[in-house]
Amino acid sequence: MVLSTLVMISSACGNSASHPAVGAHAQVQQMILTPKATPAPLVQTGDFAKTIQELQNSDVTEVCDVRLYHIQKEISEALDSHKDEIQALNDKPTPPSISDSDRKSIPFGKSTLTALTTVPDKIDSGWKTTTNGWYNIYKAYLEIKDKPIDAKWLSLNSDVRGILFDDQKRLKERGNYGLDKDSGPNIEALLKTVTDCSNDKTCSRINFTDAEKQIVHDNYYYHFFQNLITRENNPSDAHDIIVLFATRLNNDDDAYRFNKTASLSYQRDSSGKNIFTLPFDGTIFDDTQRTILQNEIQDVWKSSDSQVLIKWVQAKSMPELYKLFFDVTSTGDRDKTLQGPDFEVHFYPHSLLKGIAHETGHALGFSDHYYTHWDSTECNYVVQFRDDDIMSNHETGSVTDEDWKELIKNYQK
Repeated sequence: MVLSTLVMISSACGNSASHPAVGAHAQVQQMILTPKATPAPLVQTGDFAKTIQELQNSDVTEVCDVRLYHIQKEISEALDSHKDEIQALNDKPTPPSISDSDRKSIPFGKSTLTALTTVPDKIDSGWKTTTNGWYNIYKAYLEIKDKPIDAKWLSLNSDVRGILFDDQKRLKERGNYGLDKDSGPNIEALLKTVTDCSNDKTCSRINFTDAEKQIVHDNYYYHFFQNLITRENNPSDAHDIIVLFATRLNNDDDAYRFNKTASLSYQRDSSGKNIFTLPFDGTIFDDTQRTILQNEIQDVWKSSDSQVLIKWVQAKSMPELYKLFFDVTSTGDRDKTLQGPDFEVHFYPHSLLKGIAHETGHALGFSDHYYTHWDSTECNYVVQFRDDDIMSNHETGSVTDEDWKELIKNYQK
């Protein structure tokens, strides 16, 4: 890629408040997004102000991010100044955030997990939408800023940690927050068109359909790549950009793709029941802890004709074996599953036990079934989710018929 082209596109794009300033081949590569990119976990308290300042220096920072900075700074400095008190309150065997809510504590080694005390009898199906933004968090902060540290401060701490996950992924990891629940087929179509061109070394222009042109125009990252391609006069350099564009699309498609796990085995038993056996490395746990985890996972992942079974093994020679971690000392943000090459499942003190069943879904091959879209007009995140799907809402969801069909389709020989 020639530097002159990148500088020209950077100038044409305008200032960095709405377009990244691109000046080198490495920076264009950064627009791809690293596969399975996950922000480094924030410590549970402290370091918020430092993180927010770092995000302000991102080359994809928008007008919204500049506008939000003053309230982010005020909230983060307050949380950082009370970090010891918040940590001490959270380290209690039963923090007030649990004892004063609809959750109960479950002993887990020297710490605890939690479970819901009540679950609605009927869970609504279908998609729902909610918003998550700094303005709502700031409103909650103003109500408690002059009050003693209590459960509401723990809730504020959790909310900030959660929204910073998305801010880091959007601004630091360049996650594509212009996508939603319906974007999967569009990305798949674009990916085929761009990949066909990238596989042909003589192809220096992509022949999009009118519908695909509109999709590219409406998405910032796709429009960015198409602009580069259109303005590049050197066919070889244009083709290089097309290859990078295909990589970007492939990574975005991962949010809608089922990823098979090599260590899982499938069979039908004598009664015709579908049995999925998933090995886990749980060597850090004792027998009681493993039983708690195994019972919860197997209770969630079962139906009248299908069952997921957990088999405890040690990480020796088995490929793609997931190892479970209970991060007692690091107290991170939210439970998470790291797919290849790491193959790890992390959860934390006071995590909702059913959340482990959600993370197991990732180990089985599912992506999240909730989708977070950035609204640059309202300066907040729009979250699309389903209450009845374990991979969308781990508090109320269960394994849907669609989930079982997906498992069978991918693992049945």
